[in-house]
Amino acid sequence: MSRIQELIKELCPKGVEYKKLEEICTFKRGQSITMKQLSEGHYPVVAGGQQPAFYCNQYNRDGEYITISGSGAYAGYVNYWNEKILCTDCFSLHSKDLNKLNNKFLYHYLKSNQNNIYNSKKGAGIPHVHISDINKMKMPVPPLLVQQEIVRILDKFGELEAELEAELEARQSQYEFWRGKLIEQNDHGNKSKKYKLSEIATIYDGTHSTPQYTLEGIPFISVENINNIYNSNKYISVEDYKKYKVKPQINDIFMTRIGSIGKCSVVEKNIDLAYYVSLALIRPNHNIINSKYLKYYLESSIGREELRKKTLLHAVPMKINKEDIGKINILVPKYSVQNKIVEVLNKFDTICHDFGIGLPAEKELRQQQYEYYRDMLLTFADSNEIILQTDRQTDRQTDRQTDRQTDRQTDRQTIIRLLQYVFGYANLKLGEFVKIKNGKDYKHLNKGTIPVYGTGGIIDYVDSFCYDKPSVLIPRKGSLNNLYFVDEPFWNVDTIFYTEINEKIVVPKYLYYILENSHLEKLNTAGGIPSLTQSALNKLVFCIPSLKQQEKIVNILDKFDRLINGLSDGLPAEIELRKKQYEYYRDRLLSFEKLEGE
Repeated sequence: MSRIQELIKELCPKGVEYKKLEEICTFKRGQSITMKQLSEGHYPVVAGGQQPAFYCNQYNRDGEYITISGSGAYAGYVNYWNEKILCTDCFSLHSKDLNKLNNKFLYHYLKSNQNNIYNSKKGAGIPHVHISDINKMKMPVPPLLVQQEIVRILDKFGELEAELEAELEARQSQYEFWRGKLIEQNDHGNKSKKYKLSEIATIYDGTHSTPQYTLEGIPFISVENINNIYNSNKYISVEDYKKYKVKPQINDIFMTRIGSIGKCSVVEKNIDLAYYVSLALIRPNHNIINSKYLKYYLESSIGREELRKKTLLHAVPMKINKEDIGKINILVPKYSVQNKIVEVLNKFDTICHDFGIGLPAEKELRQQQYEYYRDMLLTFADSNEIILQTDRQTDRQTDRQTDRQTDRQTDRQTIIRLLQYVFGYANLKLGEFVKIKNGKDYKHLNKGTIPVYGTGGIIDYVDSFCYDKPSVLIPRKGSLNNLYFVDEPFWNVDTIFYTEINEKIVVPKYLYYILENSHLEKLNTAGGIPSLTQSALNKLVFCIPSLKQQEKIVNILDKFDRLINGLSDGLPAEIELRKKQYEYYRDRLLSFEKLEGE
């Protein structure tokens, strides 16, 4: 018998009492406020969405509260807070008596009724959920010990899901970062052209008429289902749809233009879709731009910043006018580069968002487990029969940490190789693939065979080394262009840096050549003896092609080096030979027999 079963058998063997929320909870409306009245800060602004709309410098709730979104696409969404928040387009509730009702138990129960709360929305235009829609709901109030045990179990499910959520968010952040990198890379040597969006696409509004929903007909999409435009539970009649002047076509793009601005979906199926004014329909000129590339561009940090410039930030909710969407700048590389970017980002998108694989699948499974056990644990009876199902696996499942190390953060070297695949190279700061290290004194060491390097070259030999892998030595003081490539163990003093090189990104000798060509004397920070700093070096940006291409470049430059400087071949050998010839003939020509008597 589980702990919960024991508690129920002991404390409420005949069932539990159900009470209306208004009897056991305190309800409070949110504060009507505009964005103009707020400044940025640390307190979440809880409004009509699933996540904070903003972080500001004011709060009107402090402590444990459950909030329910008041209006918009996510009206009715239930959230739990245990911090200072600003409650605006929503309302809050909490237990009147913590000795009788645990706030977290209240939250879990409301989440188990999330769909019922959603279904309580009213309003043909912008849907609303009101306190009067919720406070008449009844909920079970078992003894406090039972509530606490249920909260303990469900919170553990939440912790497991939160870990996966954090990992997934980290991956998505990484995806968004490198999506931006791929877009930014367009501007470096790829002959990209900048257009106004209106020059390469036609932009349409959705219907301004308040939708009259029907039980069947044409699927209706909005901000609420922009992530999956083929999964709508709302419809309009065929007759109403015939009034649409512009109907979506394959490769058109839907973009949100109210609230969360800039989320996009590409139309990939030849089916009818109805849409509201909260979305813009963008029809690209396919001779110039790939629809998927445009979607990724709009969703990138660069695209979001362009949209933000034209967004009416103080409107409630925020929005962008159709005409202003056409004024944003779009960087368009040649079509072959666009196609490669799309190919790479499609794979990233699948890894990050496909609920059939990897972390998304694992997270979905955890969510399903949580909901399954939550619904069982929160099913009570108000009669003699207890309708509570649980089993011994519950605790074991929640206590067990997942043993699957699923899809860790994408390996950074792989990302760089993708940049190199798309563009033939990656523009990287030196600090992204090299660690610059200081030298140190060698006086305490014994004599040996290990060379000690200073700015002027080898200054001694000792019996120990500070590094034994290929490295480029960079002067810190003195002659800043005296670089050395070393591929044997060495020691270096504090007037010269050594480098730890990530050989998965750069060939050490290639690094030596590009640094030689960088005119490091321009980074001098001193008025007297020339000096270099690590921070200045780390900011240098280099073009890094694939390892294979680097090796080809190194082989060519090595041959030139041997021709110019090698003593056994090339010009030095030729010069040496000519010198010997000269000396031979000089000696012969200048060797005269002496006259007799001289």
